[in-house]
Amino acid sequence: MHKHPDILLILANRHRRDYTGAGGGQLVHTPHIDRLAAEGVWFDKAATIFPAPGPSRMSILSGRYPAADAAPVTLAESPLGRCLAAAGYALTEITPAPGPEGLRRTAERARDALAGGTGPRFTLVTLPELDGETDDLPAEVLDLYRGKGIPLAMHHAAVTACDRAVGQILDALAATGRAGTTAVIYSSVVGDQFKFRDAVNRGGHTCYDDCIRVPLVIRGPGGPAGVRLAQIVGLHDLAPTIAAMAGADLADADGESLLPLMAGRPTAWRRALYIHNRHLRHIAVTFEAEKGRAYYGTFPSWDQRAIWTGRHKLILSFDKGRHSLFDTCIDPEEEFDLFGAPHRRTPMDELTRFKDTMPLVRELAQEMAALAERVGDRAGADLAREIARSADPLHRPAGTPFHHL
Repeated sequence: MHKHPDILLILANRHRRDYTGAGGGQLVHTPHIDRLAAEGVWFDKAATIFPAPGPSRMSILSGRYPAADAAPVTLAESPLGRCLAAAGYALTEITPAPGPEGLRRTAERARDALAGGTGPRFTLVTLPELDGETDDLPAEVLDLYRGKGIPLAMHHAAVTACDRAVGQILDALAATGRAGTTAVIYSSVVGDQFKFRDAVNRGGHTCYDDCIRVPLVIRGPGGPAGVRLAQIVGLHDLAPTIAAMAGADLADADGESLLPLMAGRPTAWRRALYIHNRHLRHIAVTFEAEKGRAYYGTFPSWDQRAIWTGRHKLILSFDKGRHSLFDTCIDPEEEFDLFGAPHRRTPMDELTRFKDTMPLVRELAQEMAALAERVGDRAGADLAREIARSADPLHRPAGTPFHHL
């Protein structure tokens, strides 16, 4: 890869991996992102380590596991921004333009920023959230999906509008004559589950693939083209990767540089990804119109930890929240929770065909505890160890998930 290139990072919000052609989307039109993937490296198992927009962005700008309530920082204030500035990079941050036509106006701001300046530069462009509002979507984009029986047509159109904005930014970069010396990275801070699981958690806040798996493509000057990598990577790997491109020193990162993977160099890599989450709960409202009253009940959120191996995913919850286990190879939609199966009975007894999952729970929980310790998450490590002990047939104390077995 070119030494000390200009670097352009484009971040979407609520763009799922499977809503790209490169990610297997059959109905969505994303020609510019697909072209970027064809010219660079596509990471097929990329995921956020905290499926909420703010914490996910913090992980990208720091390379670390963020707190759920971490205060937002600007690029210049972030660990990544500070180390790039120390390495001689000029920093430019383009924030989402609010209101109608926000995508177009954000792309125009990026165009103007790319047109000026000299020397090595890092440009961060954050696109507006993909909410499918018709005011923000050109008629020609809507016409690709309208009246064709395509489910979630408005979100498909929003993704295509996002792709058009990416194309406009790439065209602006090409017009500067610096495309050949600029590394381009595209991703999204979080995916979207469209309220499929519940009415509260939509653009994040769950550990399902819908929310954690996002597109990630890196096109580097002099780098490989048309490469698809199957290793598990997290968005916290972006900060070490960008720092390595720039020859900058990023301290105390939990993530790892992706450059060795991109270069095809043999390297030890993670077997699983450790994930934090805060699962939001419902707010139930009951109206009594004749009395002019409204009753509501709030339910506390659950802090969660998860481990994802690319196939299995174990999700553990604090505060007596729900634990889950999924095998995404046989259940890609994550509809059949295998935690405790087949001993837990269901009306259809659907899960009796699966083997006893306790050994797998124990193995994953032990690995989760080790990952939690590595990043200094004592609470997550303690929770994982508790579950590992409760799944051990020689140690099932009362009050643990498997004590009744």
